[in-house]
Amino acid sequence: MLKSIKLSLIYILINCNLVLASENIKLISIEDVNIIFSTDIKSWNQNLIFLDKKLNMQKLQIENNDSYSLKTFFNNGYVIITPYFKSDAVEYLNLNYTIDKIDTNTLNFISTHFYSFGTYYCNSIKINKNNIIINIKNC
Repeated sequence: MLKSIKLSLIYILINCNLVLASENIKLISIEDVNIIFSTDIKSWNQNLIFLDKKLNMQKLQIENNDSYSLKTFFNNGYVIITPYFKSDAVEYLNLNYTIDKIDTNTLNFISTHFYSFGTYYCNSIKINKNNIIINIKNC
């Protein structure tokens, strides 16, 4: 009985830490990814002009890319969302999260979230110091 109570408390503490990580980092949803993959380059660039006017968003131009990137700020960092187009369709989507402090809970939270897209998209996740780089493409 005492062992099950301790296990329950550990489970609750772990889940609370994951919830706290999720409050600090805003992750892109599968619905948003679906919208991006269904958008052509002209629509993407036009829509970013309007989003650039929001205080927590910024339009960027990255080298060797015809489309704009969207930089979105959250409590302890930011994410740069960059679709790469082939012809007029999104070939793959690059998400570059820069987080002030990356810990195990944050990594688990992000990995679990993006690997859940596996039934719809193929993902790769790379970690480099304070950056988590996620590439998403159709399988």
